[in-house]
Amino acid sequence: DGAVIRGSTRDYLKRHPGPQEVALVTEVSDSTLDKNRGLKSNVMLGNDTNHWVVNLVDRRIETFTLPENGVYVRHRDYGVDESVPFVIEGEEIDRIPVIELLP
Repeated sequence: DGAVIRGSTRDYLKRHPGPQEVALVTEVSDSTLDKNRGLKSNVMLGNDTNHWVVNLVDRRIETFTLPENGVYVRHRDYGVDESVPFVIEGEEIDRIPVIELLP
């Protein structure tokens, strides 16, 4: 599990980042797959927060984007032969091959 946070580590010496500062939340999941797709996906929603589930069971990356009113409105799965676009604030920064994210 991990996250991509806006700013520098010095910005968070005395506090945790808030929802508007979280660009991406990732969950590596096998036995907790349903939980990571549902309730936990809504925990850190900012306007530009993306959520990826590294689905170890089906060997794919599930992406949840475009949060509105506490719910992600777009969901897309990427298979082992695809690359996931890494997007921050509407700009594609890079594409990450799914195979590189799976054990």
